[in-house]
Order: sequence, then C-alpha cells, then structure tokens
Amino acid sequence: REEILASLPVQARVRPARWVFLWVLLVACTALFIWVIFRPPEDVSAGFGVWRGLSFIALPLCLVLLPAATMSLFRPRHVTFDETRVWTRDWSVDWADVKEVGGANVTSEHAFQVCLFVSKTLWNEGGLRKANRWDSGRPLQGGGLTSPQPCVRTQPALAPSALTLFEVFDELKKRNRRAGSPR
Repeated sequence: REEILASLPVQARVRPARWVFLWVLLVACTALFIWVIFRPPEDVSAGFGVWRGLSFIALPLCLVLLPAATMSLFRPRHVTFDETRVWTRDWSVDWADVKEVGGANVTSEHAFQVCLFVSKTLWNEGGLRKANRWDSGRPLQGGGLTSPQPCVRTQPALAPSALTLFEVFDELKKRNRRAGSPR
C-alpha cells in the first residue's frame, strides 16, 4: 500500500485471463445451446429432450452475460489514480466528490469491486451513471444496465488487487479530506 501511494499516479490494469476464460466459455455454451435447440428431432434419444429444455433456460442467461464479458475483454477499464482524482477511459471522479469508499462482491477477491459513492447530482447529471454501466453488476453481477445507486464501481480482476486498491482509495479519500476539502 505504501509503495503504491509513494509512486502516484498509478494505473491498476485489468487482468485479461479471467475475461478470456469467461468469454470463451460463454461463446462455446451459447453455440452449444443453439445447436441443441435447433438440432433436427430425428434420431435423438429421449434424454436429449431434457437437454433441449435446459438449453431454453440456459441460452438467455448466456446471452445476458455475453455483452458484459465482451466489453470486459475487448474494452477493459484500467483504473488510474493520483492524489486528486481516479479515472478510467469512461469516467473520472475527483477525490473531493467521493463521499465514501466501499466494496461490492466482497465474498471473493477476484470478483471484488471498489465502490466510490458520489452525490446523486454527480451520478445523474455528471454522466457517471451511464459511463459506469458496464461495471454496475446489473444484471446477474455482469453489467450493462445502469445502477440506481450512486456508486461508481471498478472492473473486477485488477492488478494490483481491488482489495489493495480499496485501502489505497480509502487513504487517498482521507488525505483529501485532511487537506481541507469542503466536501
């Protein structure tokens, strides 16, 4: 943590291995489910009907998660931060505008996301709501839909880890407050 604070500005890069695996898995499952659903019914076993029925349930789930996985793989949102602000290619927030630093998906380190709580005005009128939709966790912890909660999230699977960034972001927020920020 101290090493990171001493070398500001720092960029936390997205680790692509997780996203490659997820994207390949979703594409393969989508192709498999489409094949199972549209396979001609001749010379198939009775058990194949069960697979076909399950494919009608699983295919929409894959199709819901595939856009978020595609965005995460092909357009990663690396997080850069310094003493005054934190930003990605899609959004930027000054530390003075951050009300609180929190976390989402705290059950596992690879899915953990740092949350920067901001005012509703900045969230709605500042464009953060739309800019942060791919990391919103909606639907199904994937992303793509905007969140009603004024919380800017980082993309999961960052290096250094989001747990480390949580501590660093919390310290930077505290430093900004001690520096006499009116917010």
